[in-house]
Amino acid sequence: GHVDEVVRLVAGPYADALLTLADAVAVPGGRIVVYNPLAWRRDGEVTLNAYHLPPGRSLKPADGGPAIPFSPEGPAVEDPYRVIRFVAKDIPPMGYRTYTVSGDAAPPAALSADGKTGILESPHFRATLDPKRGRIASLVDKRSGRELVDPAAPHGFGGYLYERFGRKEIVEWTARSLYPQYEAHKMIFSAYDLPEGSAYASAMPADMEISMRATPIDVSAVMTGRIAGPGREQRIYIRLTLPADLPAADLEVGWQKDPDGWPEAGWICLP
Repeated sequence: GHVDEVVRLVAGPYADALLTLADAVAVPGGRIVVYNPLAWRRDGEVTLNAYHLPPGRSLKPADGGPAIPFSPEGPAVEDPYRVIRFVAKDIPPMGYRTYTVSGDAAPPAALSADGKTGILESPHFRATLDPKRGRIASLVDKRSGRELVDPAAPHGFGGYLYERFGRKEIVEWTARSLYPQYEAHKMIFSAYDLPEGSAYASAMPADMEISMRATPIDVSAVMTGRIAGPGREQRIYIRLTLPADLPAADLEVGWQKDPDGWPEAGWICLP
């Protein structure tokens, strides 16, 4: 109840205040107002439905500055319900910047992607993907020249490791983890429901397919594959995104698996 009350007191008035601020900005026509509620200046990626804006090639800060590229995410630029992404920079603390659509072309970003070599590059990072082993083989911080990946680690960077435990591991775990007076609770953890011959097994995806995508604001690669077993089949994806204007490397690992009651674990490896 307290949480619901906080939402009622904050969410509605906050949204109303932002709309009031955006309405009061003295910029005619369609515009984007980006507000920073934090107490320090920051950059950040903005995603919004741009149905109210005219088509254009870039965005322009109302307070001056070069054209800013944006990435249309909708089916087509002419689609009135399109979604766009762009990077808003130097938003003042507890302040805002306003952007309008421009017909000027934004300068090209220093981004590259090579599907044959598996190499992605931004002004800040250079990454090499290894779809055969389902991992990121290299991630170099270009500002310092430092390699951020341990290439000798048995489980590769960004890799997905699946573990399925057998009777021996579960019996040992419950023996170490439960006080003697809770002996009956071992049954809750299925320690004695597992077949006698069940054994530990693990797997990682391999021979994955790779695809790359370049937009005006970032470049990304996604590796897709599957794990046939142990247990039920899993579909895996590993996505790495390098923005042009942010010193970031965004890693996303996902999997789809039908649930079952077997003791198991899934890990994202970051050596």
